[in-house]
Amino acid sequence: MHGVKQIRALADRLKREFEVHLPRRFKLEVQGILACAYGARIPNVLIEQVGKAGLPIIIVQASRCAELFPYISTRIDPKTRFDNKPRRPGNRSPVERLISESTLSRRIEDQLTDERGSLGLREGLHINFALSDQGDYAALIGREKTCAILVCSQTEQYLNDLRADIVANGLYDKFDVEPMPTSDDEGIGGHDATR
Repeated sequence: MHGVKQIRALADRLKREFEVHLPRRFKLEVQGILACAYGARIPNVLIEQVGKAGLPIIIVQASRCAELFPYISTRIDPKTRFDNKPRRPGNRSPVERLISESTLSRRIEDQLTDERGSLGLREGLHINFALSDQGDYAALIGREKTCAILVCSQTEQYLNDLRADIVANGLYDKFDVEPMPTSDDEGIGGHDATR
């Protein structure tokens, strides 16, 4: 029962954060996975109530480790039975590699840090990613209508790879991919640089 309450509390918090920090056109849904050991008491009635209220939760029973990718990568149905099949990870796209391997624990101090308001950026969302050992980096930021991945690199390879991945996944209406503005630029344009 405590696990379901924790999932519900986190889901409520995430929804509030999404409303404040992401553009309105992002229609994100939250779903839950309740991991428990075999033989644990499962609060099926509570899970059903929470599901009817719009928060689907699937039960995952495993003894040691559980393969969750099939359940986090698609919309779950609470009636789905968990099948702990190992998977062979495929090649990750440039955006997946950026998020899974390159996230920095601290923001890089640059013009985005001090000039958020004057650049038309929404508060909150600002994550930096290391692209190379030579100081190339990217920033994920929120705007009024889209999010943007801004790339600071000596070459255009990262920029081109990220743009192609955004277009290939049909996310060009939600994400812009642009070069990092310099201090000489008037600001972050918000134009569609992915096409």
